[in-house]
Amino acid sequence: MLIALSVQTGLGLWVNIYATIPQRDHGAGPIAAIGRAVSNGPVGLAIHGVLGLVLLVMSISLLVRAVIARDRFFLVITVVGLLLLLSATASGADFVGHGHAAASLSMGELTAAAQILFAIALFHLVRPRPPDG
Repeated sequence: MLIALSVQTGLGLWVNIYATIPQRDHGAGPIAAIGRAVSNGPVGLAIHGVLGLVLLVMSISLLVRAVIARDRFFLVITVVGLLLLLSATASGADFVGHGHAAASLSMGELTAAAQILFAIALFHLVRPRPPDG
């Protein structure tokens, strides 16, 4: 997940600097913006959109694992991480639909915050535990 988030950040930077959002996508709502980015966008934008959706599925998988593990800290971290990625997705849709630079910035910041939380979750899960007994 952390590797995918790092790749996503790099793709997002590339899209922000080099890709041109098609004019027909301006004014689109969130669902339409994501759909258009994936189906009709420049290749970098399409890959960025698909990877973003994969990251949402991955974070839902982590949330399910946290519920199964009954680890409150892991659960809180994964819920907040998922909410951050959902917010980043909404910001990305706003960027595609309206071209707001602030939406692109918030997408990157929200993704970075999620990346930090998922790194904390990883360290939490691999911490040394006292022996049973």
